[in-house]
Amino acid sequence: MAKGKAGCILETLSDHGKVPLGIQEQILHQTSFFQLDRWFLLARQVRSVEEFINRM
Repeated sequence: MAKGKAGCILETLSDHGKVPLGIQEQILHQTSFFQLDRWFLLARQVRSVEEFINRM
């Protein structure tokens, strides 16, 4: 399930541009559902990948 949530985060962020490989790996390797939920909500709020990274 974590991989699915991570995929949703990356797909949402891809609407704002290219996600750096290091950030992709960090998201894909995250196992905390709390953190993944937090990042998913953040990905839906930001206007750019850079903003997401700054607020992670």
